[in-house]
Amino acid sequence: MLAMLALDRDCRRNRRWLEAHLWSDRAQEQAMGSLRQALREIRKALGPHADCLRTDRDSVSITDLVIDEDQDRQALAAGREFLEGMDVADQEFEDWLRDERMRRSNDTAPATARQVFPAERLTLMLKPVHGTDRTEGFLSHALANAIGQLVGEFVEIDTYILSSDRSVVDLPEQGYLVTVDTLAKPGVTHLLIGLSDRASGRTFWSRRASIKGNETDIIGDQEVPEIVFRAADAVCESLAGSKRTGAAELRAEFLTAKAVRSIFAFDSRSVRQADSLMSEAISLHPNPRSFAWMAYMRQVMAVERIETDWHRMRGEADEFARKAMEFPAENPLVLALVSQIRVMLDGDPDIGICLARDAMRASPHNPFCYSAVAGAQLRIDRPDRALDAARQGATIAGQSALSPWWHSLAGLSALAMRKDNLARSYFETTLARAPNFRTALRCLYFLYQSAGQPEKAERVLSRLIQLEPDFTFDRLRDDPDYPAATLRRSGLIGAPTSQG
Repeated sequence: MLAMLALDRDCRRNRRWLEAHLWSDRAQEQAMGSLRQALREIRKALGPHADCLRTDRDSVSITDLVIDEDQDRQALAAGREFLEGMDVADQEFEDWLRDERMRRSNDTAPATARQVFPAERLTLMLKPVHGTDRTEGFLSHALANAIGQLVGEFVEIDTYILSSDRSVVDLPEQGYLVTVDTLAKPGVTHLLIGLSDRASGRTFWSRRASIKGNETDIIGDQEVPEIVFRAADAVCESLAGSKRTGAAELRAEFLTAKAVRSIFAFDSRSVRQADSLMSEAISLHPNPRSFAWMAYMRQVMAVERIETDWHRMRGEADEFARKAMEFPAENPLVLALVSQIRVMLDGDPDIGICLARDAMRASPHNPFCYSAVAGAQLRIDRPDRALDAARQGATIAGQSALSPWWHSLAGLSALAMRKDNLARSYFETTLARAPNFRTALRCLYFLYQSAGQPEKAERVLSRLIQLEPDFTFDRLRDDPDYPAATLRRSGLIGAPTSQG
């Protein structure tokens, strides 16, 4: 732990980060207890210098630390290892230690002996493949460009397009190749889209589709938006499973991708792990996407009551959202995420609608733009429009691991319209993919009770109390800070006297 603190530029680490790297195999409460015990032992070992180890509710830091870097380099040059002999039975720690040893070995080795790291940035090669047909050429290029644009919203990546009359040489192999093959027939164009890893040549995602119509309308209709998003999502999923090695900027992309996947599990441990990963990514390479995701994560923590201090979560979300918007370039994903913060936590639909509209215009294939619109329309009491936007987002998200978010928004919109059967269907779909999603559990309890299905209601309630032990009907009904505004406004809540 001392080494981890010392290697940070401010000698400070987030508590969740330490827990995730030293006790990742333990439940959250156990990991927190282990951290507290370790801190007590370190203070005891430091003796008269115990005050140098400082803690607060969010972080751990150490002061007055002096590191002899010359001696460190000499030891490494003599064949010693960083943290030699250190053995912690935790995969997250082992990954961190391996990366640090590799980086330090590369820094101290002679130039001729250094290991070549991957490039500092990822590359995305777009390869449209088509015949002489005009429709084929238009669609293959338009679809390749749409995929490239959307990937660029989620990942900091350099995009190039390959065509027969020009080529790009000397590009690093760290990246991906998108191939869009088209075949036009009367009234229909057949598509084959593939994603492969440029270094290994391995194809890890592909999709076939047949699009009816002409080139003026097929890009925005039918299956195309979902194909574009699923291709971009497949790149992010591949990144999330990659080893976190290379330059700081590249490691930050790996960490961010993994963090985003963890958010959408909607359970306490995964979201806290996401918070730790994203904090590390920001320390390596601050960028607007990471700050926007941190703000969005605070929204999830507040709504799911992973953190129960609503006002603190709102304050932190506001701070991260402000940092995300300070960067000059506008990313539609960032606009969409910040829009949701302004609407759902700040209660400011005007700014939220403005940001959502700008995001939608810039990126019609990004489902987060639709969730921003849905949230804003719900806030101004237009659930019909919110439902339309949420449905469109859910259609684009398809079977992605992120899809429960849009199904839950559709459920809330239907609930606000008192289309109870439709709301129940959407929330059941949400729980099928994200069984720990408390928003869906809260709503389903009352929907099942209203539909005369008390057994299902009790099962849902039992699961909710397991996830949220301090849950009470009184708090849900009467506390304005409890995250159930749409449910309260629906009129569905009665006054149960027993929690069963």
